[in-house]
Amino acid sequence: MRRITIGAAVIALLTFAGPTGAQERFSIDVRGGAAFAMEDYGAVDLGTGIGFAAAVRYRFMPHLGAYLGWNWYHFSPEAEGGVVEDLDLEDTGYSLGLMFEHPLTESLAGWVMGGAAFDHTEVEIDGESVGDSDHGFGWEAGAGVSFAVSDRISLLPGVRYRSFTPDLGESEDDPSVSYLAAEIGLSWKL
Repeated sequence: MRRITIGAAVIALLTFAGPTGAQERFSIDVRGGAAFAMEDYGAVDLGTGIGFAAAVRYRFMPHLGAYLGWNWYHFSPEAEGGVVEDLDLEDTGYSLGLMFEHPLTESLAGWVMGGAAFDHTEVEIDGESVGDSDHGFGWEAGAGVSFAVSDRISLLPGVRYRSFTPDLGESEDDPSVSYLAAEIGLSWKL
């Protein structure tokens, strides 16, 4: 019983101590934007997609935090040379990583992030599902700036590179899904 009490006290001190107050340790980030495919998906140029992401961030040091998020990006390329009439590709999944944010001025900070992606891809041709992968691991990295709008809300423009190779069971060489997302979002400190 004594070990449980000491453990609870240590966790409470780590959570509420330090220069960042307890209410400023957590934030919710929501962002959306355009995604530019970095490579073809098999014989199809995915072109530009759209999507959004949301994450919960916990700052365990003044400038460093861990995030857990969810992402959805949709690509709908136009047919080229009769390859497909109407192809839709959706990349949906989770992300887990670290985000380093360093103040540059009183209301401006720069940030970099990186982590693992646990994504799922679904491919439809002419409205019918032709491929549905299991969740698998990929990675992401990003950078941007944070503009403080108020004490609790910041504007987060930035870019993220995401890469994932879905296992659609078609062959041993399933094409990867890689894109650069140009996003703008909001961060709300809880």
